[in-house]
Amino acid sequence: MKILLAAGGTAGHIFPAIALSRELKLRGIESALIGANGGMEERLAAEESLEFFGVRAGKLDRSRPNPVALWNAFMGFFDAASVVKKYNPNCVVGFGGFASFPGMAGALFAAKPLSMHEANAYPGLVTRLFAARARVVALADEATKAYLPDIKTPVVGMPVRETIIPRLEARAHFNLEPDKFTVLVMGGSQGSVRLNTLLPPLLERALTGKNAQVLHQTGRGRLEEVAPRVAHLEWYKCAEFVDGSAAWSMTDFAITRAGMSTIADAAFHGVPLALVPLPSSSENHQVKNAQALESRGAGLCILEPDLEQEAKGLDSKLIHGMLSCFDTAHLANWRMTVQKNSPAGAAKRLADAILEGL
Repeated sequence: MKILLAAGGTAGHIFPAIALSRELKLRGIESALIGANGGMEERLAAEESLEFFGVRAGKLDRSRPNPVALWNAFMGFFDAASVVKKYNPNCVVGFGGFASFPGMAGALFAAKPLSMHEANAYPGLVTRLFAARARVVALADEATKAYLPDIKTPVVGMPVRETIIPRLEARAHFNLEPDKFTVLVMGGSQGSVRLNTLLPPLLERALTGKNAQVLHQTGRGRLEEVAPRVAHLEWYKCAEFVDGSAAWSMTDFAITRAGMSTIADAAFHGVPLALVPLPSSSENHQVKNAQALESRGAGLCILEPDLEQEAKGLDSKLIHGMLSCFDTAHLANWRMTVQKNSPAGAAKRLADAILEGL
């Protein structure tokens, strides 16, 4: 049996596909990834030793249509149809996002069974376009069911890399102190200019003189947005990219964007979150993700304009939530609440749902 995984664009789409490929391999099932030429998915597939098929793809901005993107999306369909014919999978699994569109369209053109995984609380355009033609639309979040009525939508969770590293070992990996309260800053797989700009001075004012330290992932090519601002702070470390398993394993509190991959990693490791949704996320899905998490008491939702105001003073929702975690009893209770949403076993449940659909 062979399964073709259609994913790309962002970590939130790619990492679940990689997690599923690992689970399929354990079951003796071959898989490959189809995505955009030159995209993040091509690099991650190579790191995973996962066979990769690159096709043309275009990100569709409905507010400002780009003829080049439209042309690439159109031509990507023919690229993908050729790949599906050549690879001849038993099933294609789409993970949403513009980079998955060609592979999913190619599956329907070749009359191959199609299944899907939707990561966000509000399903994206690609998911809504293909959902009625899919055998199964597996969900990461129960809230998504309301937007996909009359479709088989098992809730499986968000597949993540289920690796936990001992805390002291993880902190030593980053040259951090073993016994300090540790804050992780991550601006998503691409990094975030706004988080890189706003958070260093805010965290400096809030944490100076306290038994705390920060690890800030800036995003590739963005180190200079942070490094000069914190060079005088021995306890504030920054890096372009960090190993996710090690970073989450050593963290007490995190400030991040609100992609579902990030939220799922935090839940698996039991890390309380302050979520700053990306304002330009398609159909505002990151705000919906953050609000859904906050409603369950598992994190804080802080809109970017509010963060800009909070950066001007210490009396803020983010600072109050972070400093409350210095109380070990409060931190333990919050971690327990977060872990109630743990996606542990999600890759297995997703594989089961896809194979059942076949």
